[in-house]
Amino acid sequence: MRAAPPVQMVCGPDRHWAAAAALPAGLAAGVMLYWICWHAGLRPPLALGVAAVAASGAGVWAWRWTMRVPARTLGWDGSVWRLDAGSGSVISKLEVGDWRLLYWRDEGGACWLPLSLSRCGAPAHLARAALRAHGLTSLSHRGAGLERHG
Repeated sequence: MRAAPPVQMVCGPDRHWAAAAALPAGLAAGVMLYWICWHAGLRPPLALGVAAVAASGAGVWAWRWTMRVPARTLGWDGSVWRLDAGSGSVISKLEVGDWRLLYWRDEGGACWLPLSLSRCGAPAHLARAALRAHGLTSLSHRGAGLERHG
């Protein structure tokens, strides 16, 4: 079996990633404010209006905050994964169509990387081959069980 060729991909926020952040933030704010209004004794139509304003405000804030994250370059050079200048490991946590949610870990810490194969700047088949051949999947990177020291 041949190894995956070197490839560089641009990981950064897109509308799918922003929606994944905005939806839970908006729902949480809306439900919490509706509950507060209900306990305060506001009529349901007024409470629903307050909750809708809070939900849309929180959703817009989360969307804008998510889209401000700078794009980063992830690359496989044939022997090691690199993110910008550092080396580490990448784990594919979620795959939905051509969209991936990657988890990057190196000596300096860890971060989440949204990746759209159609907009990453590399041919999709090369990016997919590198991630499948040399990136860990969430199933192969379990970490369950006790480690043996001795």
